[in-house]
Amino acid sequence: MSARVKGLSLVAFERALGELQGKAAIERIYPHVPRDVANALGRAEILPMGWYPMEWFASLHAAAQAEFGAEISREIGRAATRHEVTAAYGFIRKFASPEAVIKHYDRVFGLFCESGRVTVEESARGRARMRCSGLEGANRGVWEDVVGSTETLLELCGGYAPSGEILSGGGNTDSMICSFSWQA
Repeated sequence: MSARVKGLSLVAFERALGELQGKAAIERIYPHVPRDVANALGRAEILPMGWYPMEWFASLHAAAQAEFGAEISREIGRAATRHEVTAAYGFIRKFASPEAVIKHYDRVFGLFCESGRVTVEESARGRARMRCSGLEGANRGVWEDVVGSTETLLELCGGYAPSGEILSGGGNTDSMICSFSWQA
C-alpha cells in the first residue's frame, strides 16, 4: 500500500510554489500531473487534515522540477515549512533547540506522512544523521522537500545556517539517509 501525505502538504505546496514562481505557476504544472490531482487542487477540494496518496505529492514535485528545475523542491519545502510552522504548527518552535527537533523528529514527520518512519542514527550538537523510510510512492522531489523542510525547522528552532544532504536513497525509493549540520 502506498504511503499517504497530509492534505496540508499539498495545499502548502501550491501556496509555496505560487510564492516562489508567481501565482500562475501551479497552472503551468497542472498538465503534467494526473487529472485527479489537478482537479482536486484547482477546485480547492483538498482537505488540509485529510490523507492523500503519496503519488499525488510526488507528481507535483516531478512536474515542478521539470518546469522550474531540480532545486525547486527543496525551496518549496523551506517556504511551506516556514509558513506552516509560523501559522499552524507554532508549537514545534517550543522544542527550543535544533537538537530537540532532531530528538522528536519522528513525531514531527508523522504529522505530515502517515506511514513514514524516522530513525535518528546519530545526533550531537550541530549535526545529525537520520534514516527516513516507509514512504512508498516518494520520489527525489519529495525527499528534497523533506530536507528543505528540516533545514527550516532547524533554523526556526535556533540553528544557524542549517544544511542538509541526502547521503543515500532519496530517489524514486521509499527511503533515504540524510545528514544535517548547523551552527549553534
